[in-house]
Amino acid sequence: MSSSTAVARERHRRHELDGVRRVAGESGALDGAGDAATVSIVQVRELRPGETIFYAEDGRSSLQTGGSPRLRVPDPPFDATLEPGAFGATFLRLPNEGPRVRVSLRD
Repeated sequence: MSSSTAVARERHRRHELDGVRRVAGESGALDGAGDAATVSIVQVRELRPGETIFYAEDGRSSLQTGGSPRLRVPDPPFDATLEPGAFGATFLRLPNEGPRVRVSLRD
């Protein structure tokens, strides 16, 4: 492997880990690529189809930025899983192996 390829792979790996750290916040709930963290969702607001806000028990919120415009979300409270994706993306997996919804984390 050439040195430029190795450098590019290392940059990509660091970028993914930085994205995971942003998802986890200071708690460090997610500590590496491929790890996930469970969050307790206490409130759900659908602003319009395809734009749903999920409010977590710890006060953080997540805005839906992708996925189905018509989600079947269980009544809160429920546990969901935050999963890191490629290139810093974050997904919220609904309970019982439900769909993964791309979200943007907000403080």
